[in-house]
Amino acid sequence: MTYQGNARHCGTCTHWAGIRNLSPSRQFVEVDPAHKGVCCGTPGNSHLPPTHTCGKWEKWAALR
Repeated sequence: MTYQGNARHCGTCTHWAGIRNLSPSRQFVEVDPAHKGVCCGTPGNSHLPPTHTCGKWEKWAALR
């Protein structure tokens, strides 16, 4: 699954520590929707899929 850099999903968020691949243009992120990563922005560091959304989203610095 591929997301544009401004898509407000965990896969494009700075707080998400899951596996993701940045496109050479630095405008897209490719993720495996079945993979869960640790969200460092939630209490207890929840394990969330890259498709998840929340109000604490911040754009991943690599996409800027």
